[in-house]
Amino acid sequence: NTRLIEYMSKKETIAEMLNILLEFDEEGNFKQAHVVAEVFSSGVEEINAALVGLDTEYILQLFDHLVANPRSLGSRKAGYIHNLLTTLVKDDEDLTLEFLNKHKDLVMKAMLAHLDQRAMAAAFKGLLFAGCYSPPGMQEEEESAENDAEGWARDLATVEAIVDKVFEGGDDNADTHSNASKLLRSLIGEGVELSEEFAQHQYLHPHVSSEDICIRLANGIFHSSPPSALSSREGAFKILTALVGSNTFRDSDSDESGVDMSEVPSIKYPCAALNHEQMCADLRGEGPQMPSSIGATIRCVGPYRMSIVKYLALVFSSESLAVTRELATHGVVDACLQLLFDYPWSSMLHVEILCIVQFIIRSYDLLMQLRVFRKFNLLTKILDFLEEEDKRNASGGGGGGHKKVLTSTNRGCLYRICLDVELYLVGLSKGNGSEDGEVDAVEASTCPIRTWAEKHKVRWQSFVIGTLRGVEERQERHLAGLPIPCPDGINIIYDAGPQSNSNASDFGLSNSMRGLGLTQSTSSDNGSPKTGDSDSGDMAWENP
Repeated sequence: NTRLIEYMSKKETIAEMLNILLEFDEEGNFKQAHVVAEVFSSGVEEINAALVGLDTEYILQLFDHLVANPRSLGSRKAGYIHNLLTTLVKDDEDLTLEFLNKHKDLVMKAMLAHLDQRAMAAAFKGLLFAGCYSPPGMQEEEESAENDAEGWARDLATVEAIVDKVFEGGDDNADTHSNASKLLRSLIGEGVELSEEFAQHQYLHPHVSSEDICIRLANGIFHSSPPSALSSREGAFKILTALVGSNTFRDSDSDESGVDMSEVPSIKYPCAALNHEQMCADLRGEGPQMPSSIGATIRCVGPYRMSIVKYLALVFSSESLAVTRELATHGVVDACLQLLFDYPWSSMLHVEILCIVQFIIRSYDLLMQLRVFRKFNLLTKILDFLEEEDKRNASGGGGGGHKKVLTSTNRGCLYRICLDVELYLVGLSKGNGSEDGEVDAVEASTCPIRTWAEKHKVRWQSFVIGTLRGVEERQERHLAGLPIPCPDGINIIYDAGPQSNSNASDFGLSNSMRGLGLTQSTSSDNGSPKTGDSDSGDMAWENP
């Protein structure tokens, strides 16, 4: 209807509709505002041109209103504005980018003032991605330096402004902290479906991963005065975790590629600024309470503590020995390992800590192994814990309403640690060191794992023969390739259950273990123990 479009795109009509949207009260009647939002989100070229055209720029009123009224949007109004802005970017990108470049400071102030709303954070992300876009076929070398400099929000100042929002205010500002963190992680590429064009031209990614930003994040976590809010530190750790995960250490060996992962800014600077006492205190602190399925309340790991453990698991997976030794020496690893026994019901936590222990075993590093297997005495604690849990299960918990504390996934993680230890001992007994011969430098008499196994020879062999051999025969189901930050992947082996896995491979764990442990022949090409084919429909994931 050309006459209707002509009327709706008149300056007077645009001004009246925009005024309805800006004056919309979340508690009032939303019908008119809803109709206006639908019109502005229709993608009609004439309406878009009236909103952001150089001769009209009515949308300036919108950004002026946002700057003048910070943190005043309700969720419905924020959604309307989100739809308007994303439609403009999608349907009239050139015109919108011209407007954004002309009014960058105003737009930045307006969007940053309303990061407490998820819809506004999503709209801001769309605007930033539009600024990082280059038309298909245009190569980076063909773009002029002048265009790069003038591109909408492509500079370091944009990233710094968003990082500042991560640390702004206290825990009552948690929504802003969370949305700012998600926004930066989306620029890194975490959890965002970007087109190929966007993925090839992410101008802001180098800024997010730069030394300046990593130092700012590290100082915000450990050296802020007054101390940063818990939600701020959680958001910052999640950004650092995404940065470490965006590196390619899983695809190529760091020694072969010549990349020293300890020099990566997202590892180097946070670990250098790390306050070990504060880190250990945060890991050991009391978690929040939540109701359980049996009516009682249990302690939760908490999102902040979980963000720390995920970051540390990736740091250990990066095989940065200089950094990981420092963490082990100052008790950070001990604090992580204690969580295995303090929170036996948290599956995600166990999986992350498993990655840390697996690296320490594979590293053949005497210092870290001494800390874990002699001072912390990990294997003794695991065996004691499993025995106590088996006794509780056998007695029914003494009350009929007992629910098993240790989940199947967590029991599988503890078994996995024991299997890796046994494989390590088998390698030592056969003289099979690491590929680069590092194990040859470790004297058998001083190897902490071997020393412990010899000291507790009867108990360990009894556990290996009586428990580990029967794990596969008693397991309920197989899960292979669990998606965790571990370069080699893992295979969780479940404990006894009412059903058996009828598809289990005949080449079982009991056939591969010969009193000493898991032999090399049981491993598949990717280094994980082989399992039989499982029907994916029968797999049941447990909520952590």
